[in-house]
Amino acid sequence: MGIVLDDRDIDATLQRNLEDELQNVNQKIVDAHTSFRDVTTELKNISRLVAVGQVDAVTVDPVPADVYKVLKYTDVNLLTTSNAKIPIRSHGEGTQSLSVLLLFSAYLHTRLQPSVDQHAEPIIAIEEPEAHLHPNAVQAVWKILEDMPGQKIVATHSGDILAEASINKLRRMSRKHDVTQCKHVMNESLTDEELRKLNHHVRRNRGELLFARCWLLVEGETDVSVFAECAQMLQLDLHKAGVRIVEYSQADHKVFIKLADALDINWFVVSDGDQEGKKYAALAKKSLDGRDEDCHIRILTAESIEVLLCESGYGDPYQEIIGQQQGNSITRKPGEHGYWSEVCKKIRKGKPAAALNALLLMRKKQESGQPAVPAEIEEILKIVTGESP
Repeated sequence: MGIVLDDRDIDATLQRNLEDELQNVNQKIVDAHTSFRDVTTELKNISRLVAVGQVDAVTVDPVPADVYKVLKYTDVNLLTTSNAKIPIRSHGEGTQSLSVLLLFSAYLHTRLQPSVDQHAEPIIAIEEPEAHLHPNAVQAVWKILEDMPGQKIVATHSGDILAEASINKLRRMSRKHDVTQCKHVMNESLTDEELRKLNHHVRRNRGELLFARCWLLVEGETDVSVFAECAQMLQLDLHKAGVRIVEYSQADHKVFIKLADALDINWFVVSDGDQEGKKYAALAKKSLDGRDEDCHIRILTAESIEVLLCESGYGDPYQEIIGQQQGNSITRKPGEHGYWSEVCKKIRKGKPAAALNALLLMRKKQESGQPAVPAEIEEILKIVTGESP
């Protein structure tokens, strides 16, 4: 509040009138309060020890008689749902943070401009405005910041705030080889369609991806579940390693790679072993730009993640579904090449549930002390987490 109250812009005549009224209020309070009268009478004895004035040597001012001193004790109150008027300083830290931002915004809009050149604009630096705020309030903070005049530099760890800022306004600070670097997306590097996909799949829905060290790009929903569960079984902490698993089947994986490269986020593409998956891998290779393919791209040995689970000994849940479906004729026999591929292709619904049950079987095997995670999944996870030798 200090920056708002420092201006001495009260008319001098009005100031004198207000201070006379304050003096009258003081006198009424003292007269009505017996303790004040007794204290004043007793303190007048100080004149025997210290040289003081002859008139009103001792006064008690419950309220400062100076208007500007009164302003320094100004409280901003918020009315609660129970109609209790509570000062901002007595509210929680989240409410205080929002209130400070709004007060500062009011100062910028009403008090700053008259005191500086009309063409000048403020440069405002704000660190972690999301601190202490409820998630719903965090999303509202960006509107407050956006409405402030001038240039805003906002340091944040909030994916919700990132979700409100356009991608070309983002600057990603990261430390590499003892050097802090700043990366951003050039306006001309993305087409309108690519920008639309990134806004939907990354910025608006998963803003926290932009804080990751590495993106593990996988084809579908089942792949996300399998890699996440296998990482837990291997005691590989993906969050600690800064790894986020990203499904790219609903968007072009090249867009994710382009964004990752622009922001210096490492990436690793896992594609199925079918023809479509090999096309994904071939397109990803074009983005390597001299980098080691083994550190960025892997084609599964199986046609899909489901087939890989089955071939690794976790096919019972898939066989159960086939047994429950009518009109399925599996031409190949168990153990024959292509059997599991045919099983997975002929399952009409229930693949996610079958994958979940397959993972439960894998976890039971892991808990019994046997190696359970398929070798190629383990190898990929160790590469992206930095655990690979």
